[in-house]
Amino acid sequence: MTRLATLVTAAVMSLTCYSGGAQSVTLLPTGASTQLRWMDIGNNYFSAAFRGSFLYDDATVTADALVIDCPDGNARPAISLVGSGLKPNFAYQLKLEGKPTYYYGADGDDWANEQLGYAGRWWLTVYNTRTGEVVDAWNCDDDADYEYWKSRGFRDNKRKREYVFKGYLLFGFLITDPSGNITDSQGNPDLPVLVDSSLHVLWKESQDSHYSKRAEDTESVVHVISANGDSYGYDLPPTGTEAVYGESQYGWENTRALPGELVLPDGDYNVALIMTEETFHNGLGDGDDPLGGFWQTVLAASTVEFTIGTPPPPPPPPPELGSLSGTVLIGGGPLRKGAVDLLGAEGQGDFSAKTNPKGYYTIVELPFGLYDMWCDGTLFGPVVIDGDVVLDISI
Repeated sequence: MTRLATLVTAAVMSLTCYSGGAQSVTLLPTGASTQLRWMDIGNNYFSAAFRGSFLYDDATVTADALVIDCPDGNARPAISLVGSGLKPNFAYQLKLEGKPTYYYGADGDDWANEQLGYAGRWWLTVYNTRTGEVVDAWNCDDDADYEYWKSRGFRDNKRKREYVFKGYLLFGFLITDPSGNITDSQGNPDLPVLVDSSLHVLWKESQDSHYSKRAEDTESVVHVISANGDSYGYDLPPTGTEAVYGESQYGWENTRALPGELVLPDGDYNVALIMTEETFHNGLGDGDDPLGGFWQTVLAASTVEFTIGTPPPPPPPPPELGSLSGTVLIGGGPLRKGAVDLLGAEGQGDFSAKTNPKGYYTIVELPFGLYDMWCDGTLFGPVVIDGDVVLDISI
């Protein structure tokens, strides 16, 4: 995190947040209650009392989402996190998750969902279109599957199946301090993380027998495990050191960016920000401890919006509008059903009205400016509309 934090701190001086400033969101509990992890990154067990009392409802996590100009000339989102009440010495994945309209309706964003999938991974859920039940679900690491089903409207009518792809991007992670707070490498209660990486999962260097760190993986974050003065979370103060890093998604799909090189396409994004407990492959070949957890998403903000790239120009201000009204007389009497025409001399357009039996006319919603006025086929002369103008004329 040190490299990312330093980069964000340097780049934030050239802030370009097109929505008018950083968007602040609160991450709320998802309600996950099973397969949670009850040990820290060093596999030190939390106390029975802690396991019985800890609730994510008691945690407080907020995030500021903004877009910054980076030193390489690219604009990238950055997420700045502040939080407390989390598990101590604990690793959490940070993800941006797409919002398919299949789930979110009008609040969904299929375009942004697709961009996250192409940058990161896909979670594919197959539904029975007749019953609505889930048939199967899995992590899909192949864009070809997405493109195949997209070309078919995501449906298999013969087998009564619908394929819903949720794109998501694991862009970083954090490790809490002994008090369960989110801090940066200097202990400050504000952790900025740049969205510039596409990761597969997190590992510890101590898991070398299960997975060996590769050159394309992220730098390791070294964390010294300790307890606060109250031994928050533990029966006995833990000790140890772990080095945690992110496995690059590039190793699974070489179309993915290397860590530090990801640039999301320009556009407007409406996505979710989520935090997932990192369980270090517990249950998948590296231990099967019932307290080891299984990648539960525990906190989420359902709407994070940002724009990457040059924003569209603001719409022009609406034209100032006025009106023209009055009475037309001909031979001393009212002109009945006479034509009153205004021809815009400055590109405002042409407008017309008919006089009533008393010779009265009115034309509304006239853009300000100069007009040529005609009355029943006769040129009356120029008229300036700069408000609600009353003009009685005789022809």
